[in-house]
Amino acid sequence: ENLVRWGTNFDKRDMGWGYGAAPPQSFQLRNILVPNAKKLVLAFGATFVLDKSGDLWGWGISSELLLKKDIIESNQPVKIMSSIKDIDAGDFYGAAVMEDGSLKVWGRDINYQNPVLVQQNIKSVHVIREILFFVDSRSNLYCFPNGSSTNMDGFSEKPICLDTNVEDVQYLNYETILVLKTDGTVGIPDYRGRRPFQVLAHDAQSVNQSGYISRDGNYWHIISTNDNSFEAELEENTAYAVYNSMGDSLRILQNGKIEVGFSENGMLTALSKGE
Repeated sequence: ENLVRWGTNFDKRDMGWGYGAAPPQSFQLRNILVPNAKKLVLAFGATFVLDKSGDLWGWGISSELLLKKDIIESNQPVKIMSSIKDIDAGDFYGAAVMEDGSLKVWGRDINYQNPVLVQQNIKSVHVIREILFFVDSRSNLYCFPNGSSTNMDGFSEKPICLDTNVEDVQYLNYETILVLKTDGTVGIPDYRGRRPFQVLAHDAQSVNQSGYISRDGNYWHIISTNDNSFEAELEENTAYAVYNSMGDSLRILQNGKIEVGFSENGMLTALSKGE
């Protein structure tokens, strides 16, 4: 349950390399960054980790996101806040659900240099692209359609209810979100005014950005079809998988082994053999 790091921060995200930070640093041995980690969130110039005690840790080069004006190229976690239930972040703002159920946002806007209360009675928060979604204590899914890094005042406007009985929300692709309902139904809601809720399955136990795990432990990969709808395909002998837009993949097999696949243009293929 420890968050560990190894390799080189080659992808420019851990430290914001190329945006004023130091060159990549090599971590040949595994470093324990945060013990008892619960959730990891990547933002532009900052990385957040929520631990199981409710403490929020962060590091990077964005003093606004990290809420610490004296942080310069921090490469080690620094405690930012406590009493946190959930956390997510966009490129230029962060959002946290406090233990009392309040939702607070902060970022690079001059009026949001400190966390600002925008909602109450919230269970979880989800930042997908620039849109802020949240699930309230009654399992209703909402979004702030006008909120963004350039218009953080939009988070103070009345949110729109998108769905009910929602357990989890994941980012599926650039224009689609994936919803897991409390009864195990997994599908794609209509939050852009294009089509009704599309049901993909009724037996899901969890979802991620590439598919879902059914109650029998199988992993189903969700792919788009020619008519812009979606369907699920069974991944044989797979317990968990992630596929990104570049074609890279990671699969945990049911026998416990891990397989990784790299696209021809994947960043990791730029490393020499042996690294």
